[in-house]
Amino acid sequence: MTKDVSLRRVSTTNMPVAERFGYWEHSISSLLQPVHMQPADGRTADFRAEVVTATAEGSTIASGVIDPVRSEVTAAHARDQDAHSLLLTLQGVGGLSVEARGGCSEFTNQTLLVQSDDEPTVHTHLSRSSKILLAVSAGELSLPMSTLRPLMFRPLRLDPAMCAMLAGAARTAQHPTPDLDAAGLGAYLHGVAEVLLRTVSGQQPDHRGTVVLRRQQARDVIRARINDAELCTGTVAGELGMSVRRLQQIFEGEASVAQQIRELRIDHARRLLRDPMTESQSIGSIAALCGYGDHAHFSRVFRQATGMTPRDFRC
Repeated sequence: MTKDVSLRRVSTTNMPVAERFGYWEHSISSLLQPVHMQPADGRTADFRAEVVTATAEGSTIASGVIDPVRSEVTAAHARDQDAHSLLLTLQGVGGLSVEARGGCSEFTNQTLLVQSDDEPTVHTHLSRSSKILLAVSAGELSLPMSTLRPLMFRPLRLDPAMCAMLAGAARTAQHPTPDLDAAGLGAYLHGVAEVLLRTVSGQQPDHRGTVVLRRQQARDVIRARINDAELCTGTVAGELGMSVRRLQQIFEGEASVAQQIRELRIDHARRLLRDPMTESQSIGSIAALCGYGDHAHFSRVFRQATGMTPRDFRC
């Protein structure tokens, strides 16, 4: 019912002038993902922004306006995420510049930006602009991350009908009727994301940042098969349709694929050990969920990586 749809208005209008910018940065970081912000025009004194958000069943849709601002998702912040959330931003009036994957793209009126929460980015609004943002769970979509990655950070043109659909979804969520079901709204928002992504996925991919893209795709494969005890470099290469040698070349200068598998398994173990939903599961069960068939081996690897045993870390 409506009480399960969480509505929030974030506005600087009634804030003391000196507190407006800090309030906006804190609000966006808590609503979406951690970001570092600074005014694009160098001024914080009269910063103005207003957005209305609605959240239902893990999906969030927001619309509003914002003064010139530069917001950065740092590499450290991105590493703490696990590609669970997919963000679709429809740029309205006012331009947006996005730096990601070693390149920079300009987004104008009626262009869509697609991104996940695990890649560092810098967004710069040089003028007061409007936008609609839809955040959904990537795991609830039928399109795999290997299909979605090439769409990210490219200006994707939407026709007026697609723009109207997204705007209509925002109005529906932000002005719910008394009998609006939250689960239905969550499914509806995922459906809107599905339609938009399927519509734009037919556009030719931009091959800038191909190495970065392929690294992300490899990590997606690892995350998807994190509980597979047989997961190895050859498995990842096969999933991506390339040779082991080519995959190793892509990771030259970074941690090897085998190291990536170990690190992502340990990161997954950390989350499971601290997750209240898995606190009743044994250490052996957690080990299996992370691709370790041997409990003792898991404990040794975990201790080498963190300096603590899994049991001590859980406490």
